[in-house]
Amino acid sequence: MSYRRKKLKEDDIAICECKYDASDPESACGERCLNSLTNIECTPGYCKCGETCRNQIFQKCEYAKTKLFRTEGCGWGLLAGENIKAGQFIIEYCGEVILSEEAKKRSHIYEAHDLKDTYIISLNSNYFIDATRKGNLARFINHSCRPNCETRKWTVLGESRVGIFAEQDISVGMELTINYYFEWYGGATVRCLCGAANCSKFLGAKSKGFQVPEKTSEKERFVIVEAWKQSDFLCRNILSALQDYLYNMYSGTKTSKELWGALEQKYKTEDARTKKFFVARFLEYK
Repeated sequence: MSYRRKKLKEDDIAICECKYDASDPESACGERCLNSLTNIECTPGYCKCGETCRNQIFQKCEYAKTKLFRTEGCGWGLLAGENIKAGQFIIEYCGEVILSEEAKKRSHIYEAHDLKDTYIISLNSNYFIDATRKGNLARFINHSCRPNCETRKWTVLGESRVGIFAEQDISVGMELTINYYFEWYGGATVRCLCGAANCSKFLGAKSKGFQVPEKTSEKERFVIVEAWKQSDFLCRNILSALQDYLYNMYSGTKTSKELWGALEQKYKTEDARTKKFFVARFLEYK
């Protein structure tokens, strides 16, 4: 299934409180903008700052200057083409937006073909970005266990997008790196050559990848599979039962204060019963 862009409803548009003063250029939307502080871009036509709004970096493609180069041992890489300040937006991470099931399928295919140059990262709970076949220069940013950049998720016109931001001041000519530890869902396990003191040795060895490392022993595979089975059982038999209760309680409350009070009361009066429920269901499985 292909990704379809959502049409932003007017009621869902986040409007900041910034007001532009010609005598003070810094008054326009920027780092102090309420939308910017919550990683939401202002919507053209609704922002009071108009053309002076500085919180539309994704929409206006306000990328930093970068340059593609050939590294020693890590294939292609991307370096800073100018001095970049800490916190500065560098480039958007672009690629094919696919559903989680398709991402899982592709990951297995990439692993089966021993493809190491794969670029799948999480967009949200349902969608992923695969820049393996289609993407921009951001996919050439290499991994480092001690990176100078990071990924941040922003909401732009009602949709989630991923950007690369500088974690520190970066001088012109320095290679740009990110840590794929939290985001990487690639194919085959790749040896890390970043050289950092805290290097994990293998890219994806601790990632949220869809597959187990290629050199995992049969005993380790058995432990992993059993853990998955147990996790699946707990989700089906314990969490699903509590979900019905929480849904009923939530639908019967109108304010967050009422909901919090109901949860607090549930904890005080039925804490012991809840513990017995968890223990009983777990022992039943065992």
